[in-house]
Amino acid sequence: MPPAVSVRRPFVLPDLGEGLTEAELVAWHVAVGDEVTLNQVLVEVETEKAVVELPSPFAGTVVELLAAAGETVRVGAPLITIESAPDETADTGTAEAEEKVPMLVGYGPSAAPPSRRRRSRNASGHRGSGSGRGREQAPTVTPTAPGRPLAAPPVRFMARQKGIDLSDVTAHGPGGVITREDLAAHLAGGSAGDGTDRDRDRETRAPVRGVQKHMAEAMTRSVATAPQACVFLTVDATRTVDLIDRLRQNRRFAGLHVTALAVVARAVVLALAEHPALNSSWDE
Repeated sequence: MPPAVSVRRPFVLPDLGEGLTEAELVAWHVAVGDEVTLNQVLVEVETEKAVVELPSPFAGTVVELLAAAGETVRVGAPLITIESAPDETADTGTAEAEEKVPMLVGYGPSAAPPSRRRRSRNASGHRGSGSGRGREQAPTVTPTAPGRPLAAPPVRFMARQKGIDLSDVTAHGPGGVITREDLAAHLAGGSAGDGTDRDRDRETRAPVRGVQKHMAEAMTRSVATAPQACVFLTVDATRTVDLIDRLRQNRRFAGLHVTALAVVARAVVLALAEHPALNSSWDE
């Protein structure tokens, strides 16, 4: 008999249940050229429900990674190609051979043609490829056509949102790369080189994905659909009153109307400096 020829098998995003149609690729646990075993974890994906680790349905060598960290992949779209030895029934027919492949929940071809779309990432990076969830890496500037302005994908996304032509923006980043500060300066009609607009642009915008995105949508929707409750809490403000009395007697506060509101405002400012996310809002 002639020697067995290895076969290349694609592994597609399986049906993860509960009617989910897509997932965001969080991190790869393997790279091209790696040897993988049956049920070895290949990749982490995040749905609107949770982060899921996907095991390999067969053993072999990783030939190709067909999606990148940060992409949103639809169920049935190929994720990875693995080269492995054919099983015993490989020459008896495709259907019979496929029956020997270990099956995941809902694993199989999708009725709709597979497709992928890339999710934008924020300027500080979202999730880097690697063996653990949450490892961040700075976004890279992808090669561009001659004459096309250099900018990271998040900056391009921001420019599209604001209707800015990047060719009109003056770049101050290393190697002529357009930065978020350059966009802010362009909107303000100034130059990012003097640092003025860096101080003016105090807002940080970051994309919300996966579980957090659906949680935010549900909470926002609940404001319009669920009755709102008002809660009253009784506290002992003795120490606050004593503090106000001391402040009023302090010469540095002469002529100022010091009230409990000022003390509470100061406490809020100090808290927000440590936890700025408490001052965030959901923007669809």
